Amino acid sequence: DLSITRKEAQEYIEKYFEKLLLNKNRLETDEVYIRNVLKTHLNQIPDKKLYKYRTCSKINFRTLKSKQIYMSPASNFKDAFDYTLNLNIEANIENLQNWMMLNIDKILYHSLIRECKKMKITTSLTEKDVKEIHNKYFADNGDFLEELYDNDYKDTELNSKKLSNLVKDGLKTYLQTTNGELNKLCEKFMDIMKNTNNNLRQCSLIYCLSSNNNNCSMWENYSGFCIEYDFSDIDNMPIKVIKNLISLMPINYVKQRPEFSIVPFAESVMNKMIGEEVDDSKIHIEVYKHLLMKKSDYSFEQEWRLAIENKHNNLQYFPFVSGIYMGKNISESNKNELKRIADKLEVPIYKQRINFSGNDYEYIKI
Repeated sequence: DLSITRKEAQEYIEKYFEKLLLNKNRLETDEVYIRNVLKTHLNQIPDKKLYKYRTCSKINFRTLKSKQIYMSPASNFKDAFDYTLNLNIEANIENLQNWMMLNIDKILYHSLIRECKKMKITTSLTEKDVKEIHNKYFADNGDFLEELYDNDYKDTELNSKKLSNLVKDGLKTYLQTTNGELNKLCEKFMDIMKNTNNNLRQCSLIYCLSSNNNNCSMWENYSGFCIEYDFSDIDNMPIKVIKNLISLMPINYVKQRPEFSIVPFAESVMNKMIGEEVDDSKIHIEVYKHLLMKKSDYSFEQEWRLAIENKHNNLQYFPFVSGIYMGKNISESNKNELKRIADKLEVPIYKQRINFSGNDYEYIKI
């Protein structure tokens, strides 16, 4: 049984990542703090033990013998949707357009200010000016009330009228043209998010583990051996060895993965562009939550996942091996090799067999 329910896993993931983001600097330098975080965090793991199912191969034997793990990019996952954000393009574009329409005056104002700065033009234009022109000279359906505008500005001083015309033309571009700036902005944001989605899989190295060493489905898939990792005794280990365990997290299995909204992302990008102070922590937490979600079809895996940044550092020292379990159909030569490795690592080794009742597996120490 898992020590935390799926609902608790979701809540824990959110609170845990919020804590990490708030203490990002301390996680870089404060060893005592890192150890305290790990002490609490690793208590979430059932019995503080996780398992890795392996096929019998030279590379798997070699990494086990050297107390290493090989972490693959998430882009290598067979499931094309694993470790991605669930982006509904049509729904996101519609939501993004609605958000942009509510913020069109702000977007246009800062766009015009940037253009003026580029051309070294001094202007007294304010966001309120843009809003006034929008409200007064554009109908709710986006139609421009040209006669009213021309009548109001016929006697206006030339430079002032030029500026008002820039605002008017900008609003017309956004509000009236089907294939205009509004759609271009939406498409630009969607392209950014699609690229981000792909990069997430390329930029992350993953090691998948299970909280159950007696998982029939997993044994059928791998039919080789299973490594036991014990995280209960890390107090005396160097910080560089244990630090990555901070990112060891449970997968949250859901019937249907929720759609990821890019509106908060777009709002953050816009606020950064105009120089406002931005707190991206909620966006980061949403991203982490989505990356740790899998469809409930995979719940039999009872997965925990270790993720680190991809710096071509696929091989990682991982000295937590505390036992080896051999599948019931393992060959004699592979059995002998695993026994030699267990002797070298000074860990117990077990052989799987069907129990007396014939309704489950049991593991006999050899």
